[in-house]
Amino acid sequence: MVDDIKSQRARRLTGLRLSWKLHSLANKAGKPELVCVRQQEIAKKDEFVAQVAVRFETVQSLEVRDARGNLVKGSHDKPERVIEYYVFQRDMWRPKDDWRIIKKTQETDPMLDPTTAI
Repeated sequence: MVDDIKSQRARRLTGLRLSWKLHSLANKAGKPELVCVRQQEIAKKDEFVAQVAVRFETVQSLEVRDARGNLVKGSHDKPERVIEYYVFQRDMWRPKDDWRIIKKTQETDPMLDPTTAI
């Protein structure tokens, strides 16, 4: 039965096309907001790791269409506001290193949306 359900699910997803669109940044001044910055020395002296938390408030949409182009879910005509937080990290003693994303989460404030409360 499990194999049958998996094959049905796979067949239904075949041919679906996803289209994601970023409409705008909605943060103040149209820029991501720096929430927190920290630096910590690790095992060796003068080897610091830096982390920054950044809040992105965007307006975006997702459309899902079937193989014939019929809309299945979502719409670019009805974009939604999405608030996400990213934590970037970099080894500061390596000047050519890039910042990398180590954590991503969406805002889940129970005061904004009581259905997200645990």
